[in-house]
Formats: sequence, structure tokens, C-alpha cells
Amino acid sequence: MKFFLYITFAIVCLNPLSAQERAAAPKQGKKEQPKKKYSKAQFRKDSVAIMKPKLLRPQLRLDNKISYYRGDSYNIDGIDAGVMIKEKIRFTLGYYRLNDELSGYSKTESGTYFDRRLKLQYGSMNIEFVYHNSRFFTLGIPFEFCFGKNTLHYKISPADEQKYTRSGFVSLIDLGASGTFKPIRWVGVRLTAGYRQTIINQVPGSRFDGPFISFGVAVNLREVSKDVRMFMLKKKYRRLGDPLETAVDLITD
Repeated sequence: MKFFLYITFAIVCLNPLSAQERAAAPKQGKKEQPKKKYSKAQFRKDSVAIMKPKLLRPQLRLDNKISYYRGDSYNIDGIDAGVMIKEKIRFTLGYYRLNDELSGYSKTESGTYFDRRLKLQYGSMNIEFVYHNSRFFTLGIPFEFCFGKNTLHYKISPADEQKYTRSGFVSLIDLGASGTFKPIRWVGVRLTAGYRQTIINQVPGSRFDGPFISFGVAVNLREVSKDVRMFMLKKKYRRLGDPLETAVDLITD
């Protein structure tokens, strides 16, 4: 029995040495792959492919339109998305909605006072002609054609009982001037001022003619994609110094 214990002890003591020797020895049948070398010319070629201007750039905007009618102001919230063509024409499709009580639409019939809740939902086609586009500012003239559904709910006040509802097709046109300030290339703050004209409205007693001011946030998806790809390219070619500093430069330059 002691003999077997001595043999086991000797194997345990000697085995790590042999394991280390086996680990240190090169593996047979496997060749190390040579590291791929990247040239400056290839780096410049890949950079130009990413940075060169594109015919179409994707666009995304969150919008809030403040409109004025009969002394009332009402907010229309929406979103639009599309493309910028050759840095000169912005073409987008959008969706907007309004659901609010407006004193300017209230009325009195036979001594009974009626509150009216206005509900508006419409799609839009926006074409904007950009006449100035620099690093920090973009100026344009937007033209928007809108079409959708207009609903007017009549309620007896103060009982708040719904009396009747009218709804129908509505078509609007917006024309104005816009300016976008871009503190960083990815995101801009947009201001638009203009006039809205009602073309078709099948609901009597409700119109949307009047001036409007629009505040929005514009996201430049092309710049986001370009900066991410350049960051990965620099990392691939090991040209990154401080990664955080490089990220900040890419966003703000």
C-alpha cells in the first residue's frame, strides 16, 4: 500500500514540470498567422470613402408647432423623416396631432354655453429649399402640404356632457422660413416661423388660418453614421490617442 502512495506522490510532483514543458513547447501542425499590416494609403482611401458627400442624407425631426387663431394658441406635435438631396432640398413625410380645448372655438346657442374640443390628425409632405448651410447654421424655406381628419366635439358646460361631434377631411398649407443652429453636428435646434392657410375643411366652425411658430430638434443621421464609422476606422488602424478626446472631437468638429 505504501508503495502505491510513493508512486502517486512522485507522479504528482513530476507532472507539473512536464506540463510546463509541454506548454512552453511550440504546438505542432499550427502556424501563427502573420499580423495584417495597414498602410497610410489604405487609411486615406477608407477615410475618403466614409467622408465623401452623398447624394442623399437621411433626416429625422421632432417638431412642436404653436399656432394662433382667434386669440388662442394651440400646440401641434409631430415627427417627420426623409432625405436631404444634394444638401439643397429637404424632402420628408410626417405625422402630426392636436387634441385640446380652445376657448376661441366655444359658442353659445339658445342661452346654452358649449365648450368645443378640437382634435386634429394629419399627414404631411414637406419640401424645404436650403439656401445656406454652414457648420453651425442652416437656413431654408419650407413648404408643407397637410391632409388628414378634423374632429370637433361639442360639450355642454359646466355639465361637461357631450352633445354632438362633427368630423371630416381637412387640408392645410404651411409656408415659412426656418433656421437651424447646430452646436454639434449630430443634433440641431430648429426654429420656423410662417403662416398656415386652410384649403379644405369639411367641419363648419373650425379653421386653422393664422401665423405659427415651430420649435424642433433635428437629428442628422448621416453625421452619426459617419462619425461612428470613422471612430471604428481609426481604432482599426490604431490611430486613436485618447479615445474620449477623439470621440469629443468627432462630435463637435
